[in-house]
Amino acid sequence: MNVKANEIKELGKAVDELIEFSNRININITELDRHFNEEEYRQQMEKIRDKVIRIWKEEGILKEINLLTDMLLLDKHDNCQAGVNTFVLSPAGKIYTCCAEYSSNEDGFIGDIKEGIIKEYGARLHKIENSNLCRNCDAYQCKNCVYINRKNTKEYNVSPSFQCRKSHIERAVALDLKDKLKDCEVISSKNGLDIKEKYFLDPIVEFLKSNNEFKGYYKYKR
Repeated sequence: MNVKANEIKELGKAVDELIEFSNRININITELDRHFNEEEYRQQMEKIRDKVIRIWKEEGILKEINLLTDMLLLDKHDNCQAGVNTFVLSPAGKIYTCCAEYSSNEDGFIGDIKEGIIKEYGARLHKIENSNLCRNCDAYQCKNCVYINRKNTKEYNVSPSFQCRKSHIERAVALDLKDKLKDCEVISSKNGLDIKEKYFLDPIVEFLKSNNEFKGYYKYKR
């Protein structure tokens, strides 16, 4: 389910209507930028959390919402994998690292269907383990969109603050969801995941404890 960032006030209502007909909903917030309404988003995530809890208590069914329940089921990052394990093939037979790259710049292809990948595109920087921020973060449900990174910080592996903060809002609500679903076998089987409450929304706060200088990053708030 694709939802524009400026339409998130309808997110809870949309999930309410769809969740009755599905056991899982994948939510994709599009057109994310620094004007993202964090408070509205938190309220919508809490509404969805309450719906998941209500269905579990009444029907004994865990309805999965990727932005909330995946956090409780993953033990490593589940980012978009663009330029690492996933690529996009255009109708013209050109290869791109992701669909956003293709949509924004058709000349930005890295190869084609005949010759394969033939252009250097920073493959190493697309890997999560080469991101100083992400490898120390446990918001595993975060997609860490490489296109958003490059567009806003000019770096493949440096996420803008608003993307991190969005993911940590999801993390915080998921932590509360975990507490409310202690008797859910699917969740309890993952008890090895040590998800703790944090005092910040942006992981740059932790990073700066040991690194006093940084570049190419949005101004941030805790």
